[in-house]
Parts: sequence; structure tokens; C-alpha cells
Amino acid sequence: MDGIGNGRMGQRDRHRAIITSELGELSTLFYWPLGFLLYSKGRILGHKRGKRNTHPTTSLVQIEGVATKEDAQFYLGKRVAYVYRAKRKIEGSNVRVIWGRVTRSHGSNGVVKSKFKSNIPPHAFGASVRVMLYPSTI
Repeated sequence: MDGIGNGRMGQRDRHRAIITSELGELSTLFYWPLGFLLYSKGRILGHKRGKRNTHPTTSLVQIEGVATKEDAQFYLGKRVAYVYRAKRKIEGSNVRVIWGRVTRSHGSNGVVKSKFKSNIPPHAFGASVRVMLYPSTI
């Protein structure tokens, strides 16, 4: 198992394409059989916190396939989308999105801090997020 989750990929199997950039660094792109994805999957771990106080303006996100602080540097500044379904439809859709941005790394194991436009609700802890591969810094 590489990254997070229970090791099962679900109904739609993803494939990895490992490419090398001009600098010789290895990058991983995920692609469906029909084309490339513009995001990596991640998981919301919770709010930034101390022993007693929580800071809900900052959320901790574990990105799939990121295991070190150096790997997390690539994702700094990237957009994060928490996509969820609500009960009531607005403009014909009950799918909603809370957008955020990766701000910095957290610790040495690849977790990143991110700030969202509105604070992530606690029932979203453990939920999946999409870490977009834009804006590009290379």
C-alpha cells in the first residue's frame, strides 16, 4: 500500500506514470484509462492543534504518496478541494466544494497544513480531498 487508505483502489483502478523532469527528479502522475488526472488524492486529518486548543482555520492534510518533507515541498501553494454532497440542491446540484490552499509542511512525514476559504467542519475529518496540480511552480 502506497500512501493512505486501506490498500484497495475501488471500482476504478488508477495507474501510475513515473516521469522525469528536466532536473532529473522523478514525478508521479496518476491517470485513468481515458487520460491524466489534474489532482492527487489526500485525506483530512484534523485541525491544527496543541494539547488543549484547536485552531480551526488551519487543517492538516495527508497527501497520497507523500512521505517526506522534501516530497511535500512540491505541493506548497497548490489548491485543495473538499468535495461533498449536501441534502438541499442549489442551482440543480447538491455537490458543494470548499476550496483551500496548501500553505506549508507539518512535521517530517509529508503532512501539510492548508487553509480553506471557510473552516473545514469536524465531520469531514478522515474525508478525501483533491490536491490540484495547479498552480504550477515548475
